[in-house]
Amino acid sequence: MPTLTYNYKKFGPYLKPVIFLNIHYKKISRSTLALIDSGADKCIFHADLGQLLGIDVLSGPLETIGGIASDGSKTPKFIKGYLHKVGITIKGETRNIDALFSPDIADWGFAVLGQLGFFDKFESIQFDYKNHKIIIEA
Repeated sequence: MPTLTYNYKKFGPYLKPVIFLNIHYKKISRSTLALIDSGADKCIFHADLGQLLGIDVLSGPLETIGGIASDGSKTPKFIKGYLHKVGITIKGETRNIDALFSPDIADWGFAVLGQLGFFDKFESIQFDYKNHKIIIEA
């Protein structure tokens, strides 16, 4: 089984487990940055990326996504995501996944690689913050 190793990337004063990947749908592929997030339930991409891939984003099953967002009240804030089947490729390793595409993600926000669709598709994923490495056993 191949071992894929990445370096953390620096954004401002912070190091983040962010990687480049190719996402593909039918015969269209795009490269994007994605944050590997062990606390995220699913993989989430911006709806604009889905449209660039030729996906009719709003045609997918609707899911609501909650987490850290707030509108200032005590009521949790949820965003909308639409589920679609896509492929992702990192360093030559391709996986078919179910991913959410959301128009509510900030334009400057990263795609998110979560438990379902990323962590469950690889043998193991390790974060080595001290050495600034992400190790993925394919």
